[in-house]
Amino acid sequence: MKKGMIITILILVNLFIVGGILIVIGLVMGGSMSFNVDYKRKKVEAEKERSVIQNEVELDEFNALSMDIDAAAFTIVQGDGYKVSYRLLDNEEPSISVSKDGVLEMKRKNDSSMHFELGNLFSSDSKEDDEAYYVSITVPEGTSFEDSTIDVDAGEIKIDGFDFKDLKIDNDTGNVVLSNMNADDLVLDVDAASIELSDLVCKKLTIDSDAGNVTLDTVKADVADLVIDYGTLKVNSSELGKLKCDLDAGDSEFADIRVSELEMDVDCGNVKLDIAGEEADYRIEAQIDAGELTVDGQKIKGDLAAKPNNSNSDKYIKLDIDAGDATIDFK
Repeated sequence: MKKGMIITILILVNLFIVGGILIVIGLVMGGSMSFNVDYKRKKVEAEKERSVIQNEVELDEFNALSMDIDAAAFTIVQGDGYKVSYRLLDNEEPSISVSKDGVLEMKRKNDSSMHFELGNLFSSDSKEDDEAYYVSITVPEGTSFEDSTIDVDAGEIKIDGFDFKDLKIDNDTGNVVLSNMNADDLVLDVDAASIELSDLVCKKLTIDSDAGNVTLDTVKADVADLVIDYGTLKVNSSELGKLKCDLDAGDSEFADIRVSELEMDVDCGNVKLDIAGEEADYRIEAQIDAGELTVDGQKIKGDLAAKPNNSNSDKYIKLDIDAGDATIDFK
């Protein structure tokens, strides 16, 4: 028997054993699909009913955010005064305060337990709106924020119509939707989530996405650095100055964009560029290992890495593609 087949069989056997152990644990717990693991006390406890806490907290004025949220959707809304509304599991009830320098700090409990709900693995039903977990920040109209951080483990982050000096968002699982926003430095770090940016202006935009689609619509940035491991990239009607893209696996499509310096490093995926400008204004350097390059409808034989066109131009497009076709159209 081949070595690879033996390894595969051993892996399957181990998986069956683990599955059997989980079934026994479930029976011992009386069939509960939710449980907590207390790693300090080395104890597993069944949770027959999930206790939920819902609250609204009035706050002093603040102009910056430091949010650390476990599993909940996050949003900012306009209203009267300053407050935080939330609906969370009771073991995730946060600590909320406003510092002397005007920073709203929201921290999760420093407990020793981790919650697991196996029922979600076997059900595709999503929670109704009145049962969803959320954190909502209310501030008066016209509020703008100083340097802020938002860290969410699982949940959608949605912000519309608020400006930040610097904003850093870290989201493990859940979409990030930002619109009608100005920021000096915007940093988005997501593990498994889609990113949607629209009507956004910033000096520097940084995106690091492990898995998920990224869409930029009417975005203006002096400098943009996009790293996407797995997912598609779509950029529409945007002005991005100096743009650098590092894509592992996924197609990218740019429609009606204005860019002065564009560098793309693609492992596997097609690239479609629709540039607002003239071909004569750009120096094009392209190396494609497996694929074709088409510029304004004409297929280019060989690569343009050693001998780029318009070599004296300040604007440039550099493509380094391992596998995939590239199409560049100027308008």
